[in-house]
Amino acid sequence: MKFERSEQPGEYGNDDTYEFLDNGVLRLSFSEPAQWDEYYAPHAWYQVVAEEKHRPGATGGS
Repeated sequence: MKFERSEQPGEYGNDDTYEFLDNGVLRLSFSEPAQWDEYYAPHAWYQVVAEEKHRPGATGGS
């Protein structure tokens, strides 16, 4: 999964997940090195790129 919040997209792991919440809020859930969530307002992100099997709320592992 790639998440773009600036000119440089960030790369995330296969076990990290994303979810679109009410009003366009984006939640990123990270699995390592510890479990935590980050939330981004609709104006703070502009693109999420994920492989076909890496849908919102699902891990991207095979």
